Amino acid sequence: MNIEVYTDGSFHIKTGIGGWGTLIRYNYDTDFVTNWYDYGGKIGATSSGEMEVIGILKALTDLPNKCNVKIYCDNQYAFKSLVDGGNGELTMILGRVQYTGWIRGWIKNGWKTTKGPVKNQNLWIDVMNQCNRLLKYGSVVNFFWVKGHSNDEYNDIADDLARKGAELY
Repeated sequence: MNIEVYTDGSFHIKTGIGGWGTLIRYNYDTDFVTNWYDYGGKIGATSSGEMEVIGILKALTDLPNKCNVKIYCDNQYAFKSLVDGGNGELTMILGRVQYTGWIRGWIKNGWKTTKGPVKNQNLWIDVMNQCNRLLKYGSVVNFFWVKGHSNDEYNDIADDLARKGAELY
């Protein structure tokens, strides 16, 4: 099954309320496309980065074990944490997902950066567990960065869902 996923996060610094949104497009390359929309919010959110990671995690959790998935996000923090530079496919070697982004260094350094502990570590570990599940079953997982607010129809939908998630509170 071929799937496209668009994720986004939203955060209101004055209220501390955040939201996430995902658009999952099943069979996007056929005449039988099924769109699945999901969103949610959180009181006491810490940053838009946290909401971006939650959006990716929620989407990964909703995916079937075996699929070919393209995941699009417009947040550099979320994207570069997983893959280095250009758009990237996750691979598995000796039963372990090979990350090329910042996660690779975070793991090597005991989940520490030069500024202290990695933010959202628990969420990143959950994302890694979901990626591991997918690759273990033979899925192909690719991450792509898309410029936000650039009239990309599906990214704009994910953005709207994230804002709607924040408005739940």
